Amino acid sequence: MGPSSISLGSLLLIAAVVCLLFGRERLKGLAEEVSGVIRRFQQGAATSESSVRSDSDKDRPTDV
Repeated sequence: MGPSSISLGSLLLIAAVVCLLFGRERLKGLAEEVSGVIRRFQQGAATSESSVRSDSDKDRPTDV
């Protein structure tokens, strides 16, 4: 009994019930918030990665 046991019809039924309960506008707002969080996380990860790279470059001895 794993995720593969859920049929496509069941997923569509669940999606329809969620849409009826919350409404399209509320779900749209939630989707926009989630996408914004993901985007900020990716930007933060890229910023911290470049910061780590520049810090490691400072520790490297330079060739003269």
